[in-house]
Amino acid sequence: MTDVLWLYRRLDTSNENMMAEMAGRTCDLLVEGTRARDLLEVLSGDPSKVQSLWPLAVALRILAGARVRVPVEVLKVAEDIVARVAEAQRVKGLR
Repeated sequence: MTDVLWLYRRLDTSNENMMAEMAGRTCDLLVEGTRARDLLEVLSGDPSKVQSLWPLAVALRILAGARVRVPVEVLKVAEDIVARVAEAQRVKGLR
C-alpha cells in the first residue's frame, strides 16, 4: 500500500494519467487482498482530492459493504470499478 500512499500524496487531480494510475493501483491492491475499508481511509484523508476521486471512493464503499446513494453517473463509474476488481479477482482465482 506504500506506493498508493506515495502516489496519493503527489496526486495532481488535474492530471488524467495520474488519476488513472491511482485507480489502477487501487484496483491492484484490492485484488492482492488489501481491504477496501483501509484504502477508503487513505483516500478520504484529503477532502479536495477525494472529491476528484469520488467514483473510486464510492466503489470502495460498495466493496466494503456500504449502501450508497449517489448520482447515477457516479454510481455507473463506481460499478465499473467494482466489476473490474471482481473480474481481476476471478482471473486470479480469488472468486
